[in-house]
This record gives sequence, C-alpha cells and structure tokens, in this order.
Amino acid sequence: SFPGAPLAEARALIAEAQDLSRYPDDRSALVVYLTASGILNPFIARKHSKSELGGAAYLLGVIESRIGRSFWLSQTEFFLEQAILLAPQQALANDAYELLEEFLVSGYTGSEGSEVPPEVRARLDELKRQIRRAQGG
Repeated sequence: SFPGAPLAEARALIAEAQDLSRYPDDRSALVVYLTASGILNPFIARKHSKSELGGAAYLLGVIESRIGRSFWLSQTEFFLEQAILLAPQQALANDAYELLEEFLVSGYTGSEGSEVPPEVRARLDELKRQIRRAQGG
C-alpha cells in the first residue's frame, strides 16, 4: 500500500523518472517507472470511474513507452488507446493520442517501412474523432 492518492503518487514518480532519463539509453529511471507501475496495476484492478481508469491507463502507457524494449511486444498502444476510450473528454486523451501516434509512426517507419498501414491510420483517425466529439470539437 502506498500513501496518498495512487494516481497522484504515480504521476509524481513518472515525473521523477522522466527527470532521471535525460538520455534515451539511460536506464537509471527504470526502478522509479516500475514503482509507479506497481501502484497503478493494483489500482486498475479495483472499481473506479472510467475517468480514473482512463488516467491510470494513460500513465501506464507513458511508462510502457519509456521502458518497453520492443515495438512489437509493447503494451503502449493498448494502454494509450484505453485511456482515450475511457476518458475521451479529458485533456489527457489529447496527450494519449499524441503519444500513441508518435509511438505508432516511429514504430512502423522505423522498421524499414515507409508509412503507417492504412488500417492503423484509420484506427488513429477514429480515436481522434472520438476525442473531438467528447470534447465538443
């Protein structure tokens, strides 16, 4: 059990880990990211509002995007998409979308591909529309 609100505690740990990770290959923040993940995973196992679960999914997506070693085995896409689907009305949905798009574009184009597959682009476009509808845009 961790003191304080789990989402706030995890956000603080992620901020600390991001400060420690000034260089992409520096793994000194790994323990801090894992600690934040250790707070969030039990949190999502309990009943919470969609908004709180969306916040937790976003934070787990951020963590996974920083500690995952392989694009093809990463849970980043899953967590970020869940954040958008659970809380499209929140500002974090925009952040989740931006990180998701960056993750997918760099993953597909970085693997000797020239572009994101059409079905992946279509899914990104649908998520963007859901955010806009939920935020009145």
